[in-house]
Amino acid sequence: MTAPATPIFIPAAAQDGFVQLKNSYMDAFGAYQDIRFQMIEIDVAYMREGDNTIENARAVIRNRMGDTNKFRNITVPIIAPAVETAVEYQTEVFLQGYPIFSFVGAPKDMDAVQQMNVIVEDQSTRGGWTQQLMMAIRDGFKYNIGAVDFDWGQQTVPVLETDISVSTSEGQPKEIIWQGNQLERIDPYNSFWDTRYFPSQVSPRGEYGGYHKLMSRTEMKSFINGLDCKIIPNIVKALESQSPGWGIATSGVESVYTYNIPQIRRDVSMTVQQMGGEPDWNRWVDERLGEKSGNKINYRNTYVLTILYARIIPSDFNLKVSAPQTPQIWKMYYVNNQTLIGAKRLTNAHSMLPFMMFQPIEDGLGYQTKSLAKNQQDIQDVSSAMLNSVIAARRRAISDRTLFDPSRVSEQHINSPNPSAKIPIRPAGYGKPVSESVYAFPFRDENSGVVLQELPMIMGLGDLNSGQNKTRRGQFQKGNKTLKEFETVNDNSNGRDMMCSIGLEASFFTPLKFMMKTNIVQYQGTGVIFSKTLQKSVNIDPVVLRNTAMDFKTSDGLTPAAKLLNSDALQQGLQTIAAVPQIAAGYNITPLFSYLMKTQNADLSPFEKTQAQVAYEQASATWQQAMMAVAEKGGDVAKLAGTQPKPADYGWDPNLPPGTPPTNPATSPALQAAPPKVSVNQQGI
Repeated sequence: MTAPATPIFIPAAAQDGFVQLKNSYMDAFGAYQDIRFQMIEIDVAYMREGDNTIENARAVIRNRMGDTNKFRNITVPIIAPAVETAVEYQTEVFLQGYPIFSFVGAPKDMDAVQQMNVIVEDQSTRGGWTQQLMMAIRDGFKYNIGAVDFDWGQQTVPVLETDISVSTSEGQPKEIIWQGNQLERIDPYNSFWDTRYFPSQVSPRGEYGGYHKLMSRTEMKSFINGLDCKIIPNIVKALESQSPGWGIATSGVESVYTYNIPQIRRDVSMTVQQMGGEPDWNRWVDERLGEKSGNKINYRNTYVLTILYARIIPSDFNLKVSAPQTPQIWKMYYVNNQTLIGAKRLTNAHSMLPFMMFQPIEDGLGYQTKSLAKNQQDIQDVSSAMLNSVIAARRRAISDRTLFDPSRVSEQHINSPNPSAKIPIRPAGYGKPVSESVYAFPFRDENSGVVLQELPMIMGLGDLNSGQNKTRRGQFQKGNKTLKEFETVNDNSNGRDMMCSIGLEASFFTPLKFMMKTNIVQYQGTGVIFSKTLQKSVNIDPVVLRNTAMDFKTSDGLTPAAKLLNSDALQQGLQTIAAVPQIAAGYNITPLFSYLMKTQNADLSPFEKTQAQVAYEQASATWQQAMMAVAEKGGDVAKLAGTQPKPADYGWDPNLPPGTPPTNPATSPALQAAPPKVSVNQQGI
């Protein structure tokens, strides 16, 4: 299989230059804006974790201790439902198909189309594209920024073989190298890119884009072993390098160099000390194995891997490559922000950075455009304030302030948590009215009812702001419309979501499909892939793909195959052909029907009759008609027995699978001339 990278020797000076290049990119991004603070603010509001008041904290603690009488503040859920409803719609549009993307083409190219569909089915299933794209779309609606890494890569996968010399009761695992398109969602908290361009333009026009990944010691070892462009002298240095650490996501230059973890929930600590059971491998090796282990590398417990895509001019680094003055796309790997462990030139024909970004809402303002979540934050804050004012009134109603005379009534008895406790009067209060000893402030709650009536109106502004409604979220909507009127209004209520889908299709999914098709045509090798949809193994011929694939159209949820091929008109035409014999005489209906079914990912071509079978069946039908005519006129039917057509005369074997070519096409009467018709008069009747 053709490798998607050109192995190039990288001198030490060029390696240092690559490290400095990465640092300059990260410094520029870190000084640009406090984007991480904005994302944290949105996530806190999205998860409704922003109430840090002492009063609410005390109520939370009492509730967890079992005291359900304490009223907690409530953050009205406005942002999360709006985001999830938008994600649900786009998921239904783009990600519910199987496979997610499919190809269509002309009838002559349907075999190649089938190969392309099987390849995409295998790659998307193996890489979990649906989950990765769903997470990226959710990022887009939360932060108005989503990103994926879409590159041609390789990974080691196991296959099972039977080795009789070892065992016949179990398969023997064998590792092979699988190559294909790999799609991975990029965490916005741990990415950096060329902010001179809008997100959707970073891939086709931007100079760089990169991100961090947290890896354990064993995962890093496995990753380095499978790396196809590793710089071997730097491996030990990288494994022994000091980790930059990770911590709470912050803003500024320093945060770009660390792996950032947003601290959203107060009850789930994500501090460095409590990250989650980081083992000390060196201590384990020293105590259990000692010097017998032969461990010559001073491993770290956790590593930060940085992947960078950049357009560089090779002559700037004194690289001895072809066209050194022409910008080229390179992919670089760094460990702990210090050591370059691999670098390769990407020879992709599409000339786009595999670091792909998008914005669900694009209005020309770039990074100033508010996301769907940010646009709902004010509505959520106001709604929460109104609801919590009602809760505050409930707190006052059950625990209002009271004046008492401490010489007559004990403070301990007044503040007793027991609602049925008896309060004794001290001797100083004997013979005096009890009302003079205690005075409770009168409680009058005249606003709670008004607030609860106004609250739905404020919350309704959120739906107006997002273009959604209750029925879109599966809730009942009051009204006096008939069923038909309701369905019409509901069908027309997704206009803003469809507008977003069209924008995502143009700015993200269309370039993604172009990159996917180009990578397959450029790098796919020969092989056999089993298709779950077709329930059979399909042979992959890269020569056939390269000769025809550029004529393919790639479909998805928004532009399905039926729309690209105008299948509705094709089906109507097929019905017309079947109904009008004069029109049917001018078409080969069987291949037409098979082509229509192939566009729906159902291959019926293996069941098509061969020309030899059709010729034999026609001759057999003609012979039977002649026999019936002879029998009706009292002729000698036995004389015609020797003239009965046989399948072998036409090169057709009924025992072979449908669609098998003739056994001897060169001499088959079916391919030379039509069989002679049996004449009744020739039989002497």
